Amino acid sequence: MFLTDQGFISPEEGLELENNLLSERKRSLTIYSRDRPVVSLGRFNPANEYVDEDFAERNSITVIRRMSGGSAIYSDRDQLVFTLVTERKAYRDKEESYRTICGYLVDTLRILGIKAEYKPVNDVLVNGKKISGCAQYRDRDTLLHHGTLILKLNSDMMDGVLKPVKDRKYPGLTSVEESLGYVPERKEILKAFGEGFRV
Repeated sequence: MFLTDQGFISPEEGLELENNLLSERKRSLTIYSRDRPVVSLGRFNPANEYVDEDFAERNSITVIRRMSGGSAIYSDRDQLVFTLVTERKAYRDKEESYRTICGYLVDTLRILGIKAEYKPVNDVLVNGKKISGCAQYRDRDTLLHHGTLILKLNSDMMDGVLKPVKDRKYPGLTSVEESLGYVPERKEILKAFGEGFRV
């Protein structure tokens, strides 16, 4: 497996990248960041139920729809998106795949000096707060697992553009910055991803 960093790319380039990664079917870990604020809708999320579209327009927040399911998420330049492509048959079932891959992220954060835990089905928490969420897309042969890691938290934009959900599972969000008091250099974070994900 190989690790690549695509740097800062547009929401549209991110969608194209992940489509290409899925079609290539090569085991890989790809990291990138958004070049602008974006809401990524899950495959079946109605935009008007999840997004304050007036707020999005006023604040130049792009709205896209990803291939995977899950809830709508906000991300910007202060988050990392990571995409793992692997063989579907590498895992017995969905539960094992989430547990194993989220475990890689827990290891990544441990290497950075952050104590985290996996919270089923698809989240990673620090001190009971969510620092990462993920989703998956599968076809017959291939599994694409992607997620975000919050480096810095932009609560005003996130709370403004996402409509409140009724069943919020955790008492809030946290970030790498809140955990460490700073954000490590990108090369240090990438090195931790390489070690944590066994690249």
